[in-house]
Amino acid sequence: MSFSLISCEKENLDSELLIKVSDSSKFTDEEIDDAINTVIDNFVFPEFDTNQIIYDEEKSDIFIIEYLSHGKGSTKDIDPSNIIVLLSDFDVETSAENPILNEDKDISDFSWVLVREDKAAEWKIMDEIN
Repeated sequence: MSFSLISCEKENLDSELLIKVSDSSKFTDEEIDDAINTVIDNFVFPEFDTNQIIYDEEKSDIFIIEYLSHGKGSTKDIDPSNIIVLLSDFDVETSAENPILNEDKDISDFSWVLVREDKAAEWKIMDEIN
């Protein structure tokens, strides 16, 4: 598993976002980076700060099977090689007024299901699972 620490300017991303990427037999580094950047660019939960994004191929494969069997992907004809699942951990800001989650609660393994039409297409977030 490789780790990197990047500095982010986005409002609700920690200034030092930890990226963890396992070895992959399915995706190139560029494909994984593109998926990670899609999540970073679309992280729009104002009450939360994310502190890490993880690609773990074993966990991703388990989520993909679940997504295709019982999730939103079960009604679509999607090639599993065009699905990637990233995980993120984030914290609820102490000043947030959030009716669902308690303040100061950590969220672990929040799942981002990304799908693309084919290898040349861009990743799109199709589902978010907590």
